[in-house]
Amino acid sequence: MSELEWVIASSSNNSTSPKQRFASCPAGKKVVGGGAAIISGLNAPVAVSDSSPNEDLTAWGATGSEIIATATNWQVIAEAVCAKVS
Repeated sequence: MSELEWVIASSSNNSTSPKQRFASCPAGKKVVGGGAAIISGLNAPVAVSDSSPNEDLTAWGATGSEIIATATNWQVIAEAVCAKVS
């Protein structure tokens, strides 16, 4: 593996639930790792409900959902670690 690259993608910042976002690798690179996070104000009752690579390993997906309905704005963040894999 070589030429590691970190890609981050964030959803809109509102109170809509659920939210899903994909961090896509550049052409020629595949996902070798990834993760997800929630950014919210006022400790909103929100959680990551899924964090995984897509089927062809070109992106990392993240889904966030409200545990209890809230009017507080929040975002889900997807992070992919990408590399050329031989």
